[in-house]
Amino acid sequence: MTSTFLALASVGIALSTLLIASLAIKIALIVLTAFLLVATGMSLALDIARPKPSRIS
Repeated sequence: MTSTFLALASVGIALSTLLIASLAIKIALIVLTAFLLVATGMSLALDIARPKPSRIS
């Protein structure tokens, strides 16, 4: 759930840069988007690496 939110937030911020005229603000938003994408990757990696409970019947 967290990784989905982070991914959607980064896409939303990246798309919002199309509407902003100031170059400095665009660069800041793109850097923020990059950090969110890194956080998304880390969250997914932790979800995948988390040990699953064994199913012994």
